[in-house]
Amino acid sequence: MSVIQEWSLSPSNPIRHEPQSLSDVYALHGATLVTIYSSIIGASLMIVDSVRLKKHETLSGRFPIYMAGLNFCWSVSHSIDHLWMILLKGDNPPDTACRILGGVLSVFMIAELFLTDIMALFMLATVYYGNRVSLGSYDWILFVLVIGGPICYAIIAGSIGALGHDYYWCFLDISGSAGRVMMGITAAAACLCVAIPAICFFLIYRKLKEHANNIKGTISSGGFTASVIKKLLVFQGIVTFSFCGIAVTGITISAFKREPTGLVWLTVLTINSGGWINAIAYFLQEYSHRRDHRNKGVDASSAKPSASLTAQMSEVKKSAATDI
Repeated sequence: MSVIQEWSLSPSNPIRHEPQSLSDVYALHGATLVTIYSSIIGASLMIVDSVRLKKHETLSGRFPIYMAGLNFCWSVSHSIDHLWMILLKGDNPPDTACRILGGVLSVFMIAELFLTDIMALFMLATVYYGNRVSLGSYDWILFVLVIGGPICYAIIAGSIGALGHDYYWCFLDISGSAGRVMMGITAAAACLCVAIPAICFFLIYRKLKEHANNIKGTISSGGFTASVIKKLLVFQGIVTFSFCGIAVTGITISAFKREPTGLVWLTVLTINSGGWINAIAYFLQEYSHRRDHRNKGVDASSAKPSASLTAQMSEVKKSAATDI
């Protein structure tokens, strides 16, 4: 089959791309759409179940609803350009439409990064300060941070001409220096999104271990701590998987002016998987939580950790269970 997109290397577009045949176009964008639609379904189920169980009544319960909502909005928006490129056999959407869509996608992507960091920081603060942590009435502080920052990002990117198509989808126009700079910033934000939760969870682990040592001999402390750590590790694994592709690709584009097809596949299959992966983890945690609840009803333990820190760690456990 004939090659429909050649290597591009010119003063106006210095980014090197590998040639694509029509079958390559169908494979890449088709696989992406399958991933995206799976995330739409997963995010929808997660929202419905969270509302059904009235988890929105607590802050830790609202976090997964917010994340699922962002996953849903990102997936619906991102399906537009990939579906367009399949229907038009690799052609990008019109420039104006692609810039607008790129701005919308940048808001949702950066919002996901911010929300992930805030969730990790919230869990860390809960361990050290308990229920005194507040994000304001109706979580207004959270919304200002999660939505305000990404909107500023999109405005800056649009004002310097960084938004547009990047050969495979609508996001940042990496043929220009402005787009590559913003891609580098995006990659840095993705790296921070992996690093900040890792640091927070390590500090939480130290705090829980210290508490477990202080109450050594208590029947339920060891299993409780292990359960929390397990949930935090799952959360960290999902975060790392979801944003590793955009981080590596952004660094490669900014530093080496290349966008290898392998990294493109890595990016589209990771960054679009948040909805369905979070949903699987969420329902597994729900199943585990309900099973543990039934077991506790049959075999209750009289020995419990100290009340003050138990309340704090219980909130973290609940956050860890619902945030993923």
